[in-house]
Amino acid sequence: MELVDKLEKQKFTIEKVKYNNFVGVFGWFINSRILGRKEFPILQPIIFDKFIPIITKIEKLFKIPFGMNLLIIANKP
Repeated sequence: MELVDKLEKQKFTIEKVKYNNFVGVFGWFINSRILGRKEFPILQPIIFDKFIPIITKIEKLFKIPFGMNLLIIANKP
């Protein structure tokens, strides 16, 4: 992963790398790439928010290799 490589090159110790919001990738792809929308319909984020607890549990159980957000915890000795 490019960002991890750059951090390691600067002598950071990587503690954790985790993607979040893997479901958002599908919503973005369908809305932006397939349907060509510039804005999301008002109801979509409201519906998505209802599924956050389920999505969070899935992300804790499985190491999902992609997502809308990337969390890296790194230390520089």
